[in-house]
Amino acid sequence: MPTDDAARSPVFPTPTPDGDVWSVPTTGTDERGRVAVIGADDRVLVERDVRFTWVWHGGSEQCGGPSTAQVVVRLP
Repeated sequence: MPTDDAARSPVFPTPTPDGDVWSVPTTGTDERGRVAVIGADDRVLVERDVRFTWVWHGGSEQCGGPSTAQVVVRLP
């Protein structure tokens, strides 16, 4: 039987925390997305639509390269 994290992974990628910054892996570079912060009790604390501005790092014009986008989510 899959773990809760494995069952969630297609919808809720596993974030990596570093202090107040959480990195979330994605498989694409869509312009828009939806961000949700879920508490330890599985209750949605904040949910909102976001627009991503991707910044390309390394690679080449022909092959692309890794990209990052940042959004700020303030908790109530």
